[in-house]
Amino acid sequence: MELETRAVANSDAARRDVLSDRVWLEAKPQSVYMAVCSRCNIRCVICPHHWTELAAHWDLVMPKGIFFRTGTELFPTARVVHLFGGGEPFLHPDWDELFDFASRWTFLPVISTNGTLLNQRRVEALVAAGTFLKVSIDGSCSETFNRIRCGADFTQVLRNVEQVVAERERQSTRGRFCLRFTTTAFDENIREAPQIVELASALGVDEVAFLHLATDRNPLAGHELHHQPRLSDDMLTRALEKGAELGVHVWIPPLFDPEGEFGERLRSVADRVPASRVAEYFSFPLGPFNTYTCRVPWIDTYIQPNGAVCPCPIISQEYALGDVSIDSFSAVWNGAGYRRFRATVNTTTPPSCCTPRGCYARGSLVNRGLLKTKEDGTVDELTSRCPGQLRAEFELLGEHAGGRRTRLRARVTNLGDTVWLAERRGQSDYGRVRMGVQAIDRSGRVLNRDVRRARLKRDVPPDEETVLKVKFKLPPGADGIRLDMVDEGITWFGSTGSRPLVVGQRLRAAGPRLRERASAQCWLALLAVLAAVALGVLLL
Repeated sequence: MELETRAVANSDAARRDVLSDRVWLEAKPQSVYMAVCSRCNIRCVICPHHWTELAAHWDLVMPKGIFFRTGTELFPTARVVHLFGGGEPFLHPDWDELFDFASRWTFLPVISTNGTLLNQRRVEALVAAGTFLKVSIDGSCSETFNRIRCGADFTQVLRNVEQVVAERERQSTRGRFCLRFTTTAFDENIREAPQIVELASALGVDEVAFLHLATDRNPLAGHELHHQPRLSDDMLTRALEKGAELGVHVWIPPLFDPEGEFGERLRSVADRVPASRVAEYFSFPLGPFNTYTCRVPWIDTYIQPNGAVCPCPIISQEYALGDVSIDSFSAVWNGAGYRRFRATVNTTTPPSCCTPRGCYARGSLVNRGLLKTKEDGTVDELTSRCPGQLRAEFELLGEHAGGRRTRLRARVTNLGDTVWLAERRGQSDYGRVRMGVQAIDRSGRVLNRDVRRARLKRDVPPDEETVLKVKFKLPPGADGIRLDMVDEGITWFGSTGSRPLVVGQRLRAAGPRLRERASAQCWLALLAVLAAVALGVLLL
């Protein structure tokens, strides 16, 4: 099922918005969260529904009027629509009508469910619409599952999963329908991660994803896996290896120690893990993973059941930037609140909900040692191990093509907000910045991205410059080169909006021209000296 032309055009506009760092956007959100229902029929120990003081906030359903009106505005241009948020979506009294309405468009519908309320009518509709269906499975056996997911029955949920798989086979779908197990990993279930992958394979489930427990006000504070990083890295790596063995796509969060022994094992097996069936729908220009830069306010929007619009699915309603029960979504999306939010979210003094203490995504960067904070919880300094804005300006100082080798010298200025680190940390180049030489053809298409690297002699803070030299051999068929900085293991600067320097056909003739220029300059200098001497003699 292909996206509508409007959705494709909107994706192109979103990429322009992100790369230009605009706060007033041309595009509408590519990823829409419609929190149709915040009620739930079970009380998982890892979920706010388990905390009685929040019960009133978690007992809302979205009125049909808000869903139809906002959906008509957003669904035609969306790539992905998440039809859930904070609760069990199938508890909405008009769920079937809402889903039939949403199925008119070609976006990828994403539904996260506890799996207890699946029935034949719903399963048929979900499979026919090519849904990305996520079922929460937090254990590989009844004992663990039922202890964590209070009120759900392991055996019954697995029977419902089998019903979904059978319907997928009955419809003989070869389209995008994708069934995933989602596991919230913490100290009580992490040892079962490989067995959860085995369970998925045995049932015919396409994918398994592991997410770290995010506590916030959760009574389980202290049970997160950053307190046991080695155990976490070991079990998640084993789960990935099991996925490669059984042909199941497995997604895991970044390792706490990507440079250690488990990182080596992960890299050796990563290419053998099957790709996700729905990966193409999530190709948003969010920027590279493991960075401080957040593009969610440019790409996502989260609409609460009561119509409150939040910039992120992990931000609570108190940070709402508008209300679609009062205004159109377009008025909210480019309103003053959203524009202010986009202008500050990637600074070192963002809104309180986006500090490492307020945002579990940024907090995880601190837990993994990539981001440093001050005593008050604010960001201390952004470095290329966890970068913010990566921007470089190039000035070509000299070039020489002698024989089969070309030498270049360039001045590079750091125009971003991130310190470029010159040296590796441990045995890995991760987070180290170097200048890369890329071979291009006459049209500017990259033929070889890794012709040569030039290392920094020192760390380069924002607003400072350095001079780099590089010698390389131009590959056959190349017409020129492109200079770009690279944050090793993270991203090329050009992919985040920085402008590389293109040096074209003149490379081949540069040597003779430079030699002629140098020769002429030498003769002029000699004549100037002789003239000065002659003038001195006359004056005597």
